[in-house]
Order: sequence, then C-alpha cells, then structure tokens
Amino acid sequence: MNKLKLKPKIELFWWRICKNALPFNTFLVNRRLSNFPGCPRGCGVDEDNCHLVGNYFKIQNVVSLVNSLGFSIPIFNGFLDCLECLQRLVGKNSLSANILCTAVYLVWKSRCKVVHGDKDDSDNTISTNAISFAVRSNFLNIQPDNWDANQQLLLFPWHPPPPGWIKINVDAALKRNNLAGIGSILEVKTQQAWL
Repeated sequence: MNKLKLKPKIELFWWRICKNALPFNTFLVNRRLSNFPGCPRGCGVDEDNCHLVGNYFKIQNVVSLVNSLGFSIPIFNGFLDCLECLQRLVGKNSLSANILCTAVYLVWKSRCKVVHGDKDDSDNTISTNAISFAVRSNFLNIQPDNWDANQQLLLFPWHPPPPGWIKINVDAALKRNNLAGIGSILEVKTQQAWL
C-alpha cells in the first residue's frame, strides 16, 4: 500500500480492511452488537470485505463509470482477487490502483452516510472524486520538495518558484454587465536574479 501513494486516511482504511477491523455488519454480528449481517443497501448478502470490493453493486457502478472515462480497472469476485490485482498494478499502473482504492474508500464513506441517515452520494460523485483524489495524491507527491515551495497548500502565503522553475499566475473576473477581464504574471527565478 505504501507504493500506491494513497492519502494517509485511505491507507489506514485499507489497513483496517486487511485486518478485518472495519465495522461491517458481519463484524458487528460476531461481536454481538447487531442482529443483521446483511448489506444496509439491501443486496441480500452478508456485508464483509469481499462484498465491499467484489459483488457490491455500488462499487461495480462506480468502476464502470471510471472505466467509461478511459481507465481500465477490473471488477473483482472477492477480496483476495482485489489484493492480488493491486500487487500486479503497483509500479505498472499505480494510478489505476490508487483510483480503485480511493473509490472503495468513498463507497464505504457513502455507505456510512446511509447507515447514519444522511443522503447517499451518487455514483457520478464518487467516481469523479475518486479520480480527482487519486490524481492529486499520485502526481503531486512525486517531487514534494519542489511542490512545497510552489504552493501545494493554498492556505499559506505566496512563495517564489524554486530555481529553474517557471510560475504562471492567472486571474479573471466577470462583472454583472458581462464585462470581463483577465490578467497573468509569468515569473522565472534563475540562480542569480528574477526575470
């Protein structure tokens, strides 16, 4: 899981799945905290890690939406199939593996919303968020030294670009009368001076 560059909370989530430490309904029944082992969305099967990554209609819908955007993420029969596939994807197609792990995490979060009486996230929302989160964690952490100096966290004040980098800032505005304006600044910092 470390090689997939997952966000820390998603990596912890997958660690919990592997250790059977998520509060699936089967887990709650085994602990005598519940009487219902089935899926809360009415799938008609017991809810466990195999169900979450395999034959769960919600994850199948999300994966098919992601695949319709040009990715190639398989649908699994069970949890062990999923883990074997993730091992094969590491290094070869880490982005697809990251998207899958993120999608399973977001489907779980949506499931928890349903259980606690909140509104369920749509399949489109989950699939687009999975792609967005995975791309951010997969590519923005490749060179963390450079990105930290280049405003990865937007809550901090502006920093000049690292030497040898070009920074482009763009801003636009639209008034109520449909007058528009756009401005940009190109900044280059060489070893000795600003250009």
